[in-house]
Amino acid sequence: MQKILCFTALFASLVLTFLNTQSEAAIGANEIIRFSWRANTEPVTGYKLYYAEGAVTGPPFNGKNALQGNSPINVGNVTQTSLSGLDVHQNYSFALTAFNECSESAFTDVIIVYSVTISIHGNGTVGTYTSFWTENHGNETIHFFPSDGHFVSNVVVNGTSFGSTESITLNDVTEKKVIDVYFSPEKTVERDTSFPLWSGSFNENADVQGSIFIASDGVYVSQTTDTYTTNISKVSDGFCPKSGWNANYHLIQFIDVDNDGWLDIAGFGYNGLVVAYGIDGTNYHTAVNVISGNFGYNNGWRIDHHIREISDIDGDGVNDVWGFGYNGLVVAYGIDGTNYHKPKLALNSFGYNDGWEITDYRRFLDVDNDGYLDISGWKDGVNYVSLFNSANETYDNIVEWW
Repeated sequence: MQKILCFTALFASLVLTFLNTQSEAAIGANEIIRFSWRANTEPVTGYKLYYAEGAVTGPPFNGKNALQGNSPINVGNVTQTSLSGLDVHQNYSFALTAFNECSESAFTDVIIVYSVTISIHGNGTVGTYTSFWTENHGNETIHFFPSDGHFVSNVVVNGTSFGSTESITLNDVTEKKVIDVYFSPEKTVERDTSFPLWSGSFNENADVQGSIFIASDGVYVSQTTDTYTTNISKVSDGFCPKSGWNANYHLIQFIDVDNDGWLDIAGFGYNGLVVAYGIDGTNYHTAVNVISGNFGYNNGWRIDHHIREISDIDGDGVNDVWGFGYNGLVVAYGIDGTNYHKPKLALNSFGYNDGWEITDYRRFLDVDNDGYLDISGWKDGVNYVSLFNSANETYDNIVEWW
């Protein structure tokens, strides 16, 4: 009779491989994870595969619901096995032991597999992809295929928007990935050319590109920079003729008002400044009144007479709202990007009533290199300057500079 050897160490390594070749629509209990390992150097009766839900580093391994049984699974005296029926929306941890009639070995190093799931919104499909990853899986590109008459309007991975893209590449996944793919119908909308058109990056990282324009019934975003009437989505019902906006009366700008890295829609309307804050380049918050009672058409501001801008002119890192009106410089200093101090006349010069037209150059520059922005203007070949007085935080009287 063969002598039974007792042991406490397992001289083996567990190597996890897996095959997932189905789109999200087909994922279910038939997802398979395959395991293999080297045979133990001492005689064994068999091996036990332990598993647990989540990313754990050791026991207890109390996993359930695999079609092959709850943890641990006696897989027999073999060097490979497979599990199926696990929830593809969860991470799992695995370890192996060897046993004989005398004892059971210690656990191998724990192997963690991470879940990658894709949810489809709208009409389209997803190419093949791996739904369970180990840490050193490497790179994998996942492709998205819109149905006829549709396009990929947005891809969101763990809450981060990647905009309109027909593929993403995952690299060495070390956490659960939840991917939402949005397919939208292609639309054709006629742009109102009296309003501005903007093309470029929607965020400071320049990784979400597109165009934004105004039509008769709202503001639209295109996911390309070379076409403005297809592959678009509506982002606001405001800022358009249907909601009372008129390019002859109202000034609209596309700018990062709150400095959060995303493009916003800002409009100087009838009674002040209205802003729709950007969320991720393809989605915007509902437009809100940011400043009322100034900077608007009903407050005396005119497209063909007055400059109005949004930028940081006091150097505190928060954008201010300012304009050269009839009597001079009016400023609403920013508090936190969404709130502003009451507008005030900051300088009784450079205004329309002083002869300054909309085409006359006026800008904020550090003329005297003291670290503060001054006002510089050119008119009739003469440079006029009003220096910022940091002692009392006002502007000095306008002078001819040179």
